Formats: sequence, C-alpha cells, structure tokens
Amino acid sequence: MDNKYVYHFTKYENFKNIIEGDNLRISSMKNMNDINESTIQYPKSLTYVDKKTNNDLKEKYLRRMGNDEEIYKEHIQAETEISELFKRLYSISFVEIDKEDDIEECDLLWAHYGDCYKGVAIRFNKENLNKLLDEQYYSKSAKGNIKYVTKDKLKVAITRTFEEFMVSKESEINVQEFFIKSNYFHKLKCWDYENEYRFLLYSHSYQDGVSYLELKNIKSAIDKIFIGVNGDFNKYLEILRVNNLHNIYIKRCYDIWGKESGKEIEDRTFELFRQIKK
Repeated sequence: MDNKYVYHFTKYENFKNIIEGDNLRISSMKNMNDINESTIQYPKSLTYVDKKTNNDLKEKYLRRMGNDEEIYKEHIQAETEISELFKRLYSISFVEIDKEDDIEECDLLWAHYGDCYKGVAIRFNKENLNKLLDEQYYSKSAKGNIKYVTKDKLKVAITRTFEEFMVSKESEINVQEFFIKSNYFHKLKCWDYENEYRFLLYSHSYQDGVSYLELKNIKSAIDKIFIGVNGDFNKYLEILRVNNLHNIYIKRCYDIWGKESGKEIEDRTFELFRQIKK
C-alpha cells in the first residue's frame, strides 16, 4: 500500500494525553506485541553459550564452522554488536487503510486497540509525520509496511538479519536497507489484521531504563478524528475545542445497524419476531 494517511487507534485517556501533550511515544523495540520481533537479540546465542562455557554446545557450533576458532569469535562479536544495536531501536507504528470507509470494517482494531469501540482512530498525514521524524530524529531510520509471514519464513528473516550484518561489516552499512530486509519488518501472519506501517529509529542517545522517545508537535500531522460507535462524541469534541483544534474534522463510526435507516432496522426486527411466533 502507498496511502497518504495512517491511523492510530487508542482509548480516550491516551487521546487526551496525545492532544494535551502534543506528542506520541516512540517505543523501544523490546516492547513489541509479537515476541518474535525481539528474537534478533539471540537470547540463546553463541554469546550465551560462550559465557556459560557449555563445552558441548560450543563444540557443536564450532563443528558447524569447520572448527575455525576465528570464525567462531567473529560470530560472537557480531551477535554482541547486534544485541547492542537492538537496544537502540525504537518503533512507532500506525494502521494503513486503503479507503476511508474501510475504517468502519476494522472490528478487530476497534476491539483490541480502540477500547472496545469506545476509543478513537486518529488519522495522520504520512508526509507530515515523516517531516516531524526527520526534524526531531535525523539519525538513521527506516519506514515501511510490515510483511506478515509464517513462522518458518520469520526464522529465515531472523537468520538473514544476522548474515547480512556479518556481510555489512565488510563494507559501509546501508542501515535503511539492512532494517527493511531484516526481522524488524516481519511479523507472524496472525497479526496481518493490523495492516501495520512502521517507522523504525536508531537512537544514538540510548540510555538504560528509557523505554520510549517522544515525537513532538504531533498535532500538526493530525488530519481527522474517527470516534468508535460506543464512544462519547461530546467528550472527544470537547478535548479538541479546549485545545483550539477547530479545524480538525471529527466523525463517528457506525456499527452495522447504524449504516441502515431506522425503517430498515424496524422492518427486519418485526420480521424476526414474526418468524419466532410461527
């Protein structure tokens, strides 16, 4: 997909914080909802094996490498570097939807991320988001759609990440290409309903214990607000009014009944009762 807009589903309290604070959180990759996205840290890697001095496992890895101690050490070093790189990765994700009307069909998103239809979907202009990210986080970054794959293919992506890192060490690293091809833009197929569009940032200013960065002046990228069918329209409208965001259009999303006229619903209800009475 190559759409002009992306969406962020959230609940009322978070929406209020986003508008009043004029920022969005860019979370550490360690906090992803698909645990497979963090396997690139290689928790049971060669580094782990070496530290535990597990000779049986060490010999097994060495045999794979033709009993070459130098190659073995290079792999340990590369895995250590990838693990350090991973600590500095931060991600902010959105939903990409083909057509505006399709937002009313995103039931899983409204249920899981939109507070059971009481929440909101904030539509952002993708170009304006890019500008904010470039201005505030000029460091190495990548962006793109997530590819949803089987577990076997995800394993391939993880392996490729490591192999390409090893190759890139021989030349200048093309970080954007490295990220896009790697595990960081792949998720298991069960998450495909998210239609995720991800911005991935590499932060030079990493600090232990900092689980997120902030993307500021976010209101400048907001295009439109969609309220879930169970949401309190007036509460959301009041937040925009208090923050002088009169220019942002706000719309309620309807459920399947709301898309029909009152007479159609009435006729169907009477027909249902008629069938029951028979």
